[in-house]
Amino acid sequence: MPGSRAELTRGEDLTDDTLDALYAIRATQVRLKGEVSTERDRVGFDAAMRRSTHVCVLTNLGRTVGFVCADLRRIHEPRDVWLMHFQYAFIEPEHRGGGDYARVYLRAVMGRLARHPRSELYYYGVAYLPSFVRTSAYADEIVTLHGPSGDPRVQLLEHLTRAHEGERWSSERGTVWMPTIPPVCGREWSRADDREAAARYESLNPSWREGYSLPILVRVDMKTVLSSLRQLT
Repeated sequence: MPGSRAELTRGEDLTDDTLDALYAIRATQVRLKGEVSTERDRVGFDAAMRRSTHVCVLTNLGRTVGFVCADLRRIHEPRDVWLMHFQYAFIEPEHRGGGDYARVYLRAVMGRLARHPRSELYYYGVAYLPSFVRTSAYADEIVTLHGPSGDPRVQLLEHLTRAHEGERWSSERGTVWMPTIPPVCGREWSRADDREAAARYESLNPSWREGYSLPILVRVDMKTVLSSLRQLT
């Protein structure tokens, strides 16, 4: 989109004014649950943003219109892997689809793959239905906690969910309590693969409309990156 820019920075370098602008964008796109105060939500938001190693701020003609943030780190337990933990992704509707922010992240991922070609890299996050469907478009496989308990990837996902979500995670449901109610998803999925992914998500997490998200894990390699790039063109 003409006039759009995507800049990557560290969360610890964000100014208070920038954080205010980013929180304002998020506030227009989610609805807090009744038991969650704005003050409590803001504390969690600021903490997540500050600890993120990769914050992509999208501007258009000098105005902030969206952001994506993730924390990319190496972990050693329960296995030695690189982990990209996505926290937030909010962009004003009229500025979605350009791919500027995604290209910035993909460059960071490709740089990590190039420097550590033998290392495993995973994307971890908690997803509502729209994010799950979008991820399915480029990922060979999305691992959830509903997979075989003996699968080392399921074990890694359970470890990450316990570590990052704490008491918000329900082992019985296999889902995570969120402070927000997701927006109504009234869209029709045009691709058969998207409809299949949406149906899978609904079967795994039928309560998502009540504010419960699904922990997911995706192996990232050069094939995944190239597939992501094709989704943007």
